[in-house]
Amino acid sequence: MVDYESLYQQFDGHLSCGSCVGLCCLNAGAVVLFPGEANYLASIVPGAHDKIGMKMIAGQKIEYISQPCPFHVGERCVLGEVRPLDCRLYPFDWCINGNRVEIFFSRDCQAAKLEQSQRKEMQKYIRKLLTGFSREWLRAASLFGPCGLCGKRDTRNCELWEPDGYNMEEW
Repeated sequence: MVDYESLYQQFDGHLSCGSCVGLCCLNAGAVVLFPGEANYLASIVPGAHDKIGMKMIAGQKIEYISQPCPFHVGERCVLGEVRPLDCRLYPFDWCINGNRVEIFFSRDCQAAKLEQSQRKEMQKYIRKLLTGFSREWLRAASLFGPCGLCGKRDTRNCELWEPDGYNMEEW
C-alpha cells in the first residue's frame, strides 16, 4: 500500500502558489488519482468519494477528479494539506510514450518560476515516484483525458508536438 501522507510531504512546497487563484484547478485537465489515493482521500475528507470519477482503461481502474475541480472553492483548494499527488506535481506532467516515461513542464503556470536546475531535480523525483507504480497502470493513466503535451490520448505513441495554444516544454 502506498503511503500518501509521506508522498504528499515529499512533493510539497516546490512551488509558491500563494498569489495564484487556482487556474490549474479550473482548466488544466482532470486530476488523475494514483492507485489507492481515492480511498486515502475519502478516509480523510468527508464526501470526497462522491466527487471522484472512475474509468476502466486498458483493464486498469483510473480514478480522477473532473475539471473544474469541485474542491476549488473561493479561489482556493479546500483540500489543503491533502490535495492529490497529481496537483502537487503540477506544473509537471508525465506520460508513457512507447516504452519511455516522458516528463514535461507547463510554462503556463503562473507560479512556475523554476530554474532549469530545479526542473531537472523535480524530473528526477517524479521519475523515481513513477517507478513505484505498475507499468500497466502508468500506461492506462497515460491514455486518460487529453494529453497536456499533444492534446490527445489514444493508443498510438505520442508524437511530442506542441498543440496550438498550449505552452509546454518537453524534457
